[in-house]
Formats: sequence, structure tokens, C-alpha cells
Amino acid sequence: MKIRNLEQLYFRGKNFTQAIKKEKEHVVGFTWLKENLYPEGECIACGSKTNALSSVVDNLEHKISKLNSISDILSDNPIADKEIHKLKKELRDLQDKLYKVRKEKFHFEKIDRSTNDSLNKVYVLIGRIQETLSSLRKVKNTDDTSEKIKILEHQLNELNKYFRISNKEQKEYVVYNRINSLIEKYANKFGLERRGRINLDKKELTLSFKRSEYGKNEFLWEVGSGANWMGYHISTFLALHEYLSGKDQSHLPPFSFLVIDQPSQVYFPSAESGDNILGCVP
Repeated sequence: MKIRNLEQLYFRGKNFTQAIKKEKEHVVGFTWLKENLYPEGECIACGSKTNALSSVVDNLEHKISKLNSISDILSDNPIADKEIHKLKKELRDLQDKLYKVRKEKFHFEKIDRSTNDSLNKVYVLIGRIQETLSSLRKVKNTDDTSEKIKILEHQLNELNKYFRISNKEQKEYVVYNRINSLIEKYANKFGLERRGRINLDKKELTLSFKRSEYGKNEFLWEVGSGANWMGYHISTFLALHEYLSGKDQSHLPPFSFLVIDQPSQVYFPSAESGDNILGCVP
């Protein structure tokens, strides 16, 4: 802003100087006029002696001299040039610093992305180990297998402690908030009935709705019709798929396409006998 203001001032001064020079070109023969209108000088019109116009000439000379001095100052004024040069140098220095900061920021972001990728791989590994341990508990174990399970469980507990310290819960909170907002986006597009804020319940593996922070949770099966139920299932599938297909999750296993089999089945529930009602339709 300072540079712009100084440059505007500089160019205005140049324009003013050019205007004065142009006007000076119109003042021709002033010395001759001054000599002829001085006391005891002869009038250029009638040739008589007069001193009546000497004061006018003096005033005109003063004005011309003042304009000339202003013009000279503006024509040869290095102060504005020096100030503009100084500010431009400061601007270049600041731009260099900004470039270095951005370069460092990009470097740290790259490190952070790499760290997140590593953490995601660890999360996947922990999940697989926990699933394997759960399966082992369901079969008859030997003492040796039980001991190995205990060792693995201890190692998993240590890993869980580490991830609690590394803010795992906060990261999960951010992910679920993002998925919930995507579900809301699709639900709004489908025009679905809603009773408050949508939340994907990871424990119950369903959706819940909450009107206020201290209100009671209402689950999906309590809200709306079969069409509403089907719409929220499709919204959830699309939201999860959109999140998992993002650039930051490109390393995850889900495919880039989504297949939904018989979403309209909600309209044709099974009969009490176990037969599908569609089979009874002639």
C-alpha cells in the first residue's frame, strides 16, 4: 500500500512538472516585457513613459519564479525514488521469507502425511490382530495357545496406550464428524425425514438422531417409514464410500465403485412363515 501511494505521488508530481513546463512555453518574451514596463520604460502600445504596470510585472515575476522553483524540486527529488526503492527491497525480502516459510510448511505437511499413513497401517494391523484373537477365543485352546494370546493381548494393550497418548480419540472424532456430515448431505438430497443431528453409532452399527446436546437418542428404526429407512441406508453407504475414496484414504482397500444389492427389499418384508411376500404375489 505504501509503495502504491508513493508511486501515485511520484507520478502526480511528474505530471504537474510537465504541466508547468508546458505553461512556461507560453511565457515568451517576458524579459523584454519586463524591461519595457519598468519605471521610465515606454509603453509598448502608445510609446509614452509609464510606471503603472511595474507592480503587475513584479507580481507576475514572483509567481513565475515560485512555479519554476516547485518544478525544479519535483523534477529533481530523489527522496520519493529512494523511499520507493527501499520499500520495494523490503517487499522482496518479505517475499523471500514467505517463500521459505511456505517451503518449510510443505515439508512438515509431507512428514505429517507420511506419519498419518503409517498410523493408519498400524490401526489396520491392530484390527486384524484383534479379530484373530477373537476367533481364537471361540475355539478350544491349548495352554500354549492361551499363553500366546495373553502375550499378544498385552502387546495390544501397550499399543492402545500409545495411541491414546497420540490423540487417536481426537482423530476418530474428526473422522466420524466428517462421515456424519456426508450422511446429512445425502439425506438432504433425498429429502429424508430427520429428527435432529445425525450420528453414526459405531457400537450399535446404526444411525441415531439427537435433537439437542442433552436430548435422548432416537435410533433409525424409530424414525419414519420404510422409504426413510432405505434412504438412510443408501445415504450411509454413499457417505462411507465418498470418505474412503478421498485422496487422503487412497491407500485403503475399498474399491472405487459401490454395489448396492436390492435396496427396495424394505418394501417386501418376509412373512411370518419365512417366505418372501413377493413369492406369494400371483
